[in-house]
Amino acid sequence: MNMAEFNTDYSNPMDRPYHTGHASGVGQAKPEIEGPIITIGELGQTVPETDPSGKFKNMVQGVQAALRAGSKNIQLVLTVPPNSPMGGRPKAYGQEVRQAMKELFVANQANLIGIEMPTSMNNLSGFDPQQGVFSETTREKYTDEVKEAIRLASDIGQGGGIDIVSWEFQRPISAIAAEREGFAPEKDEIRQVVEADTGRIIPFRVQKVERDMPFEPGTETETGIDENGFPKMKKWKWDDFVAWAELKSKQEGKEITPEELVVKSQFDAQVKVAEGYAKHYMGQAVEIEKAMKAAKEAGDTVRAKDLEIRFQSDRQLAIGQMQQADEAKRKMENILPVSKYAKEKSMESYAELGIAAMDETLNNPRVKSPIHVGPELGWPHAYGGHPKEFVELIKGARAKMAEKLETDRGMNSSEAKRQAEEHIQGMLDTGHLGMWLEHFKPTMRYTDRLKEFNKWFMGQIDYLAGEKVIGGIQAVDSAGAAHGHLPPGQGIFPVVDAVRRLKEKGFKGYIVSEGHEEERFGEGRILLKTWQSFNAPIESRYGPGVHKQSYDPRHQGYFGRVQSPRQMFGSYTPPFGEYKPWSEIPFE
Repeated sequence: MNMAEFNTDYSNPMDRPYHTGHASGVGQAKPEIEGPIITIGELGQTVPETDPSGKFKNMVQGVQAALRAGSKNIQLVLTVPPNSPMGGRPKAYGQEVRQAMKELFVANQANLIGIEMPTSMNNLSGFDPQQGVFSETTREKYTDEVKEAIRLASDIGQGGGIDIVSWEFQRPISAIAAEREGFAPEKDEIRQVVEADTGRIIPFRVQKVERDMPFEPGTETETGIDENGFPKMKKWKWDDFVAWAELKSKQEGKEITPEELVVKSQFDAQVKVAEGYAKHYMGQAVEIEKAMKAAKEAGDTVRAKDLEIRFQSDRQLAIGQMQQADEAKRKMENILPVSKYAKEKSMESYAELGIAAMDETLNNPRVKSPIHVGPELGWPHAYGGHPKEFVELIKGARAKMAEKLETDRGMNSSEAKRQAEEHIQGMLDTGHLGMWLEHFKPTMRYTDRLKEFNKWFMGQIDYLAGEKVIGGIQAVDSAGAAHGHLPPGQGIFPVVDAVRRLKEKGFKGYIVSEGHEEERFGEGRILLKTWQSFNAPIESRYGPGVHKQSYDPRHQGYFGRVQSPRQMFGSYTPPFGEYKPWSEIPFE
């Protein structure tokens, strides 16, 4: 059992508290015979690359501070964007810095249990929101950055997980069919498709969908011909395309999405219009060519020259319209749902990185634990933010990695599957799961809504526990639905219950507090408040009795003391040699 030991009293043998207070153990709780589900040693913390406390510590100093505070498990959080030439990222930590961190962990018998990539690098699909495309260049840049982080974890010699926050592509809340009940769709819902050959994203607003179609709404029943010989057109809305997609999916035996049909219908209309104009101009060119020949035969060179100019103009217009029709056909043939295209890219990336993590683990005998990669549960606005998407992404990537190992390396299927499960694992961020509150039953009274939401929250935890895809947990709380970084117990979500539930159901990975937002209010709260919330045992062995101490008196000051201590402590102690009294007796 891992326990922190503190002598918390400033009493001496002549003081009553020495005999009746904490030092003696009188009136204290008896030690528990059974160990806790989660011990202090298991509850680690994140160390951001950029110091959140405002003291401008570098990463090595941040690790040192966390170790001094009592953390045994540390996750490094990279914060510098992947396109930044200065300030951080794996490329900024040379041999001596890596060796220094390695020695810190060894000397303190602590663990580097993982590295979180910067949130500015938030997908492995290649999605570039600024350019509005899926870019192979972006995807390769991001996978290369993850490989650098894998080597950093290997050089420090600890191993652990490399996680990337998962915003693989934008999708509306209503796209999660299984979760429509209880979650309010966006008022302005945007859907997307992608041109598979260029990666260009084509978005449209569901509320603005309105197409003239020669069929009865939602069907393939033709509307007939009007008095001018043209098809009678009917106005189609989004729901009509949804019904049509269901019909075509049954007919063709494969999934066809309404998004595809909306955009393809637009391109189909462009093809018909362009072909119509091309036919018109080409017909005029043929007639002009006949007149031009007649003028030449009649010796009317002036008219023949004028007709030739008109012929060339109409011919070029016809060619231009045919090119537009061909371009619209090309786009129509290459239209794919963003979900299908991006999932494939993301799973391919994770499979590639899983193999890189496996190779680094096998080739470096000094790595303490296997290196794995995986998505971190994202935010509600994008794919990867819902537990079902999180599981789908991890399992899909594992299947691709196993297939690659069998095909490219001749590994047998059972071993390939085992390696994939070991080297592709996800990171559960409980704070991100809590962000779903924003969309949950918004018309319900807040107290009832929060109560109902936390039931849903725990239901998702039970689901994730059964899927066996989690390699690590960032135990994060928030005081509202917005993204927050509070220590467990300082917010409104059942973070402690969730972690305990996962442990009870067999979770074997690591747990860190990411509550660094409160470091502004007191250095060390990220860890101490986590210990307090989990009620992990603290013992004192400096008095006559050995006993468990409660966290209750430790919520303020120096381990709970409201009165000032009798010595200067921690960051309040002046630097050695800089200040001293005339007696030269140290302040301590």
